[in-house]
Amino acid sequence: MRPTKFKRAVTEAIYHRLEGGSSALFTPRLRKRMEREWRRLAKANGDYRAGVDTYGYDGEVEVDLCYISDRWRCAFRVRWLLDGLAGGHI
Repeated sequence: MRPTKFKRAVTEAIYHRLEGGSSALFTPRLRKRMEREWRRLAKANGDYRAGVDTYGYDGEVEVDLCYISDRWRCAFRVRWLLDGLAGGHI
């Protein structure tokens, strides 16, 4: 998946989740690409924090998701998305 297509796909999946309540657009293929992007960003930034260590999932996940919808392209926010999807929070 090309970088621009990847960025568009993640952004569309976030907005779809916010508008319709479904995480269906976070397909296994997209999640795999997100994992790869997280590894690249984490290595570049030295940021390996887990999702629970950043925003967590105790509060309003939709509020956090809305906040990061236009600024998700850093290691800890990609990790937050991935951990939230894996844990059923997003």
